[in-house]
Parts: sequence; structure tokens; C-alpha cells
Amino acid sequence: MDTDEAEGPGRPELPGRPEEPDGPEEPDGPEEPDGSEGPVGPDDVLHRSYRRVRPVPAQTVLLMVSGALVVASATLMASTSEPAGWAFAATATWIVTLVLHGLDLWWTRTLVTPDGITARGRLRTRVRAWHEVYDVRLEPGKRPQGTTAVRWPAYLYDTGGHRVRLPHLDEQQLLDPAAEIARLRATAARRGLYSWSPRPELEARIARAARRRTAWQRAVVTCLVLMVAAFVLDTALLFTDQAAHASTLVLCAPLAALAPVFLAWDRVGEGMWRRAARRA
Repeated sequence: MDTDEAEGPGRPELPGRPEEPDGPEEPDGPEEPDGSEGPVGPDDVLHRSYRRVRPVPAQTVLLMVSGALVVASATLMASTSEPAGWAFAATATWIVTLVLHGLDLWWTRTLVTPDGITARGRLRTRVRAWHEVYDVRLEPGKRPQGTTAVRWPAYLYDTGGHRVRLPHLDEQQLLDPAAEIARLRATAARRGLYSWSPRPELEARIARAARRRTAWQRAVVTCLVLMVAAFVLDTALLFTDQAAHASTLVLCAPLAALAPVFLAWDRVGEGMWRRAARRA
């Protein structure tokens, strides 16, 4: 699972209204489930379907079109000549990319009912009844410059400390996701479906999981850097009398280093957290 480190014990405050993405104004509420009619009552906030309602970003459209062209070109080359390994790899990569983007656009959604919250992901659907919900939070996402990634994704934490991403409950589909989450919690609490009280042991578990995710992210980045360095070294060996070992240098060595690098980053992160806790 992808994200920044969670805060320490105590309920983190929801951020204010995040900056709206560029583009035309859209409705500030999620679509009602199909078949709903009539005015929306105060408790109908527990009958919600959060899905993509805003236009697809131009970068996504360009990616899908280019992927379709690559797949078509590779398929044509495979049918007119002997298939090459790179053609199979390119075709498979782009097909997977297109399928994942298509699922994200037209399949993923978050459903809220009086029975609980359902997070329908690309490949997995997870359901939590209201009595299993510990909290719903907006957390800062990692959005590289120039991308269309979500700045404030929403996550559900259950009473076991597990985190579930809530698709499309974010600033790209809602003008004020923080206010929407506050309405969900308030309505569920008013109906006796949900109550919140701080649990230090659960907050500690959530914070520990966040630090482990950060360690994994750092480990992956480190291994990618190792792959680039190994590729440069392997390329340099081509101009010498020494034998090149591309698969061993570029792939096997960085993958073998992933687990030790993760343990090292995890230990560093825990040490930084303990020092910060002592200063606090």
C-alpha cells in the first residue's frame, strides 16, 4: 500500500479544503446510486456512490491512445514476421497498463450504505461494516510535479488497524472531501452506527505500519538506483575485455538487495522516530 507516515497517537485533523485541480467546475457532490429519486434527506448521506465524475485528464487519454498504438504495432509485427521477445514484453506491459487504467476509470468506486463502507478497487473489493470502522481520514499523497495523482486520498482504518483506500473520495471528484467525510461520520454517529474514541494502542499500530510503508518505498527507490548503476556498469563492460553479465547485474543483484535494504531503512526510520519521540 502506497503513503506518507501517519501521525502519532491522537486523531489527526482533517485538512481544510485542498486546492482544486485545474479544469472546469464540476458538481460538488458524488452521484447518487442508480435508481434514486426525489430530494436528498439528511440521512441519505449514507447512500452514496463515489466514482469518477470529472473528465479524464489529457495525460491519461494520451497514455491510453499511445498504449493502444504500441499494442497494435507489436501485434502487426508479430503477425508479419517472427515474433521478437521485446514485442511480447511491450505488448504485455501496455495491455496490463491499459486494463488497469480502464478499471480505475470505470470500475473502481466507494459505496456507502447504512450497512457499512465498500471499497471496490481494481482487482479487489473490501467491505467494512460500520462497527468495524475505526476512522476515515484524508492523508497527504505523494504527487510528483506535473502528474495527475491525487493530493489527498481517503483511507478507512478498521478496528484491526488495517488500512483500506477509498477510491474517488478525494479532491479530484469532490470540491471538499474533508467536509464530506465529516458528514459521513456525523450522520453515522447520529444514527448509532459509528462512534469514535481514541485508542492509543491502535494509533501506535497505524503509525508503525506507516513507517514500514515508508521503509518499503525507500527500499524500492534504492533498488531502482542500483539497477540504473548496474546498467551503466554493464554498458561500460561492453567496451572492455571483461564479460558482461546483464541479467545478474541489472536484475538479480538489485532484487536480492531489496529485503536487506528494506530492513536497513526500517531500522533507520525507527531510530528517527524514537529520537523525535524523546525530543517531544
